Amino acid sequence: MKGQIPIFESVLLFTVGIAIFVICSVVFAIYQATWTDISEGQQLEQIGLYISAAIHTLAQNPANSSLMLAIPRQVGGTFYSIALNNQSKQLNVSTQKKTYTFELDRQLEFFGTQSSTAGQILLKKEKNKIFII
Repeated sequence: MKGQIPIFESVLLFTVGIAIFVICSVVFAIYQATWTDISEGQQLEQIGLYISAAIHTLAQNPANSSLMLAIPRQVGGTFYSIALNNQSKQLNVSTQKKTYTFELDRQLEFFGTQSSTAGQILLKKEKNKIFII
């Protein structure tokens, strides 16, 4: 019986080590997912503010004009879409999990949807219409 105790202690110590490793891995995975989600939301909000400011700049210009904007291809490791909604007069910046909405000028008409995969968008103003290309 005495010869089995060191073996039992070794197996028990190994099992406890594996359990600690698994618990640490799970805790760090949860931590990473939480911070990625928070970061994704903040990035979407900043992109929406950037685009809405560009739309406001275009709206102030009385002539027909356009702006090419460089945007990040991904936020939080995923692609996102940018949509101008004419009915609600809103800019929507969204991933599959989140959507951020920004109010736009009610006097203009808005059209278009664009994915972030290109890394840039073109905003074009013709009279009282703004398009995203």
